Amino acid sequence: MSYIKFPMPAGQVGIKFGQISFEIIQTDRNKRYMFDGDGNLKSLGVAKVIHSGYINNCINKDMEAAYEVEDFSRQLSTMTSAEDVELVTAVIKAWADSTEMKDLIEKSKGEEKKSLTPGNTASESEPSPTSDLESPPAT
Repeated sequence: MSYIKFPMPAGQVGIKFGQISFEIIQTDRNKRYMFDGDGNLKSLGVAKVIHSGYINNCINKDMEAAYEVEDFSRQLSTMTSAEDVELVTAVIKAWADSTEMKDLIEKSKGEEKKSLTPGNTASESEPSPTSDLESPPAT
């Protein structure tokens, strides 16, 4: 886990990615607003990722969080200099390079390979959703 200081209106806050931040992103119900169809982060996704690192840091330091996702979204909209873009890029890279993200990527590669194995079809590995309907009712 790498620690990054991120500027907010009241001063710097700590961003640290780990299991908690990973779970925040994984369990979010609004992924369609965070990622485009190719899995790339949208602007709200960037704010949510940064917020998840902030929450992870707060929990690890037993601090109360003072900012919400919307606060990070507002802050990002003001960050337009090359230095700002470099910082945001570094934060997203730290997230992408976190152990939890690397594990998820490796797991998805394994599942992709498994699904491409000849002869491996859904009907062979899982029962049909209509299998209960295919047999006559018991009398």
